[in-house]
Amino acid sequence: MKNGVAAKQYASAIYQVSAEQGAIEEIMGQLQTIATLLKESDQVRLFWQHPQIKPAAKIEAVKELTKMEFLPTTEKFINLLLRKGRNDILDEILVDFRKLQLEEQGVLVVKVSTAQPLQEEEEKNLLTKLKEEHQKEILLEKEVLPHLLGGIRIQIEDTVYDSTIRRRLDKMREVLLPQFR
Repeated sequence: MKNGVAAKQYASAIYQVSAEQGAIEEIMGQLQTIATLLKESDQVRLFWQHPQIKPAAKIEAVKELTKMEFLPTTEKFINLLLRKGRNDILDEILVDFRKLQLEEQGVLVVKVSTAQPLQEEEEKNLLTKLKEEHQKEILLEKEVLPHLLGGIRIQIEDTVYDSTIRRRLDKMREVLLPQFR
């Protein structure tokens, strides 16, 4: 999570510049294209991460592979990431960029983790309560994590509400274990 703070800062910076230029969707799309290319090709990823290849050469190679002409802002941003050795957090930057975009549109992203998929009625009730409490549209990012055993973990921005069985068992272990040492 050490990169999380850096990713948020980079995302905030590129989002601000994109908004000022009225090019949020275009810049986000270009960054997404680069991220997708890096995910899909091991060779491109190795080339991209090679420390002895200059950033300008990396950008030119990506432009050639994607057949895209990047906006100067996108190019400068990618160049900055490459020079600072932060090219490995592009995916995190995109996630935070998207959150900023949704936030500006009045949408709150809520991450919900459960041991089993939420039932339709449970999801509907959760959405209703979250909308009432936060007075915003809600976008649920749902994930199923069987190791939670039961209950629910809700993350809203940097706040986590954890009422999972796994968390309760961990707390019990913390309280009981010292007594038996």
